[in-house]
Amino acid sequence: MIIRFIFCFVLQSFAFLACKDVNQKNNAVNKGFLDSTSERQVGQLSYYISMPNKYSITEKEGPDFSVFYFADSGTTSATSISGGMYFGNFPSEFPPKSDSCKVRTMDSQILGNKSSWTIYECDREFAIQTIVESNSGEGWNSQIHAFGHGKSKEDLDKILAIYSTLRKEN
Repeated sequence: MIIRFIFCFVLQSFAFLACKDVNQKNNAVNKGFLDSTSERQVGQLSYYISMPNKYSITEKEGPDFSVFYFADSGTTSATSISGGMYFGNFPSEFPPKSDSCKVRTMDSQILGNKSSWTIYECDREFAIQTIVESNSGEGWNSQIHAFGHGKSKEDLDKILAIYSTLRKEN
């Protein structure tokens, strides 16, 4: 009985330390990635987000919403991450490309709060999205649908790092 207890304790300790090392590595990777970004205003809104220096933000306006897309602005560079943010009152999540996609959720920060993100893994590509309250107080954009695409789990970490910098200036 004691040996079984010791074995379980050692196994749990190893699992905890392994997860801690992975999280520390991801945090270090994200910190290094964020060091190569600069903060930009999202259109004419009072929101700001940090992204790689060679990325640009473009706006597509609708009748009662705006969608801001970000991607590498270089014409010869093949980037692996892109994304966007819908600001409006009626967001809806994108469905997976097919029924064979793996679907999972994870928690990460956006606008200083924890949010649950839906992740689709389809044909070795990843899509991620969440819908949060904007706290804009403006009426027309009560929610934000944040989304992104990448080719690897590291790309997802970069997208989440970008969204973790989204802030509203008062």
